[in-house]
Amino acid sequence: MELHQLHVFVTVAEEENITRAAKRLFTTPSSISMTVKALEDELGVQLFQRTSRGVQITEHGRLLYDKAQNTLRAAQEFASYANQIQSNLMGQVVVGLNSPPQKLRVTEWVRDIHKNCAGIDLQLISSHSGRIMEYLRQGTLDLGFVCGNIDDPQLTAYYLTDFELVVGVPMRWHDELRHATWGQLAHYPWIGADIYCPFQTWAQAIFEKHALNYQRAIQTDDDATRIALVIAGVGLSLLEASEAREEMNKGNLFVAQLEPIYCPLYIVCATHRQHEPLIRAVRE
Repeated sequence: MELHQLHVFVTVAEEENITRAAKRLFTTPSSISMTVKALEDELGVQLFQRTSRGVQITEHGRLLYDKAQNTLRAAQEFASYANQIQSNLMGQVVVGLNSPPQKLRVTEWVRDIHKNCAGIDLQLISSHSGRIMEYLRQGTLDLGFVCGNIDDPQLTAYYLTDFELVVGVPMRWHDELRHATWGQLAHYPWIGADIYCPFQTWAQAIFEKHALNYQRAIQTDDDATRIALVIAGVGLSLLEASEAREEMNKGNLFVAQLEPIYCPLYIVCATHRQHEPLIRAVRE
């Protein structure tokens, strides 16, 4: 038995008409009739009798009507109490950000949390996806935004969206690399990232997929530095698409015309902590 069935039963009893009950519940008369029939079959009790003007509740139905109302009222009180508990949650939640706040829409997220759970004190820490996962395992962070595939039973990931990645190329190689293949790109110097950056993992996976080796000229763990090095002509790099195209529109670099590359974004917590009230309130 479901609360929805009781809601239909109470509504039909009040309206004494299947069609009016359907309009009130924004559904069809046939759906209402099927729900009532299923409830009668489950209870083994006839709840209504058909009349020339609609339906009339039976004596057994009348005895159950008050019980159904009390059950629905109790369910509503239960939900309200749960919301009250959530709104009264108090404590600090430390969250790792792997990208600038505007890219993650953190402002709207924080505003919603403060509106619904005013007692939660958020602390936001900027870092990189790999380090964020390490901090989550260690318990230094409670939640974190992470890019890339996550295959670790110690961590539970909740999908948010996809980031598009592109290959940013210095303008000095525009003519020879504008329509380049991955095989051609592999012969040019690349700006790599450290092991904590998912862009490095994705770059390696792409070259391995094409059975290619590539030259890594320099390594940096900072996104802004990586873009600056591409602009300076040091090498190529995987970049977040919106940032790369912004620089391309300024004439500072260009984007190689390749198949789209998408990297998933997740919000992640330690698996053994996924049901903690504070973490659930912030995550949801």
